[in-house]
Amino acid sequence: MLQNFTNGLFPSTTHRVVNPTGEHGRRFSLPFFVHPRPEVDLTPHPACLVRTGGIPRYPSLTAGAYLQQRLEEIGLAQ
Repeated sequence: MLQNFTNGLFPSTTHRVVNPTGEHGRRFSLPFFVHPRPEVDLTPHPACLVRTGGIPRYPSLTAGAYLQQRLEEIGLAQ
């Protein structure tokens, strides 16, 4: 969502987990999820548009629509 809002100024990375091997073969994880209200507008911010060339790279959509799209992409929603 931040990538969409900043027009790519802050790119997101694909989440990936690799279990450690060797002496430190244990992995502990504590997920922390933050999500804006569904009606929050993720249209690329004008200041970020200026800093990234002036052309929107991402569509105008809400946080709720973005979440629904992502859940469908990973097979958790229809």
